[in-house]
Amino acid sequence: MTVKDWFMLGRLHTGASTMAMLLLAYFLAGGALLSWMTVVLALLGLGIHWVGFVLNDIADYEVDKKDPARQHFPLIAGRITYPQACFGCGLVVGFLMSVGIYLSGWRLLPIWAWTGGVLFGVAYNAGRRIRAWILPFMPLSALCFFIWAYYLGSQAFPPVFWLASLYAFFLMLFMTSVSNHIRDISSDVKVCLMRSLGFRVERGELITSTAGLAYVWTLRITIGCLGLFIALIYENAAYIALYLLIFCATIIATKKLTENGKFDRRVKYCAAVEVLTYLGLVWCCAGIYCWMIALFLTVMPVAFFVLMNIYLWQTLLVPKT
Repeated sequence: MTVKDWFMLGRLHTGASTMAMLLLAYFLAGGALLSWMTVVLALLGLGIHWVGFVLNDIADYEVDKKDPARQHFPLIAGRITYPQACFGCGLVVGFLMSVGIYLSGWRLLPIWAWTGGVLFGVAYNAGRRIRAWILPFMPLSALCFFIWAYYLGSQAFPPVFWLASLYAFFLMLFMTSVSNHIRDISSDVKVCLMRSLGFRVERGELITSTAGLAYVWTLRITIGCLGLFIALIYENAAYIALYLLIFCATIIATKKLTENGKFDRRVKYCAAVEVLTYLGLVWCCAGIYCWMIALFLTVMPVAFFVLMNIYLWQTLLVPKT
């Protein structure tokens, strides 16, 4: 058991996504880029991300033991034992709760937001495999954390904040119910919304359905409109044009993701759609903070992903996680 094993257990190489969402909310509220709070929020984001994936592995332990593609996981490979994973996860959850409440300054709203984020996240990762109704808990968790991080920078909640919060909510809903469930569509031991809406895999081919496509495109158009509303508020032509470019690329990637065809090819588009949707949120909000912060929120996750992959796997082509 090494530090690398613990990082791998929590899929820390993808942790920049959670870290960036917390920072984005803080910067929207007027938080300074070069501040100690930026560092603290970045570390808290990594902690939240780590806990989510460790809970996921703990909940799916019996299933993952039978999956040949997951034998490299530290928990399945035996490099970290099940009791050690449970104890470590509980320890980090307790630490995150304490730090979050301390930073809230004992004010009721941020305490409730932070507690809600932790509890919704724990409930989702503990029960997502067997309970369909628990699906919205992950976007609700993201929304709570978004509200909490924003409140640290400002106690006022203008309309643009609610638009950005809704964007973050639907972004997480898309990731959890579309991207993740398309990846899991061939597994009959996990609850899968896209399978229940008629998506299926036959002989390595993805077969779509009218109900499934309606759900995917309703989410996609909703997210796109929210981003456009935010971009239009500040009437910056350059940022509006850039957002529209990102949105068009997202539409193309989503179309590729939901076409009938080779399943492996469809799965490759999941990450592209998620990244483009995140970048849409960063750049539609760019008129609120400044181009330097937008550039930081664009480059930082990529740099973190690359460096962490090199550290953990010594390659950019990491095993399927």
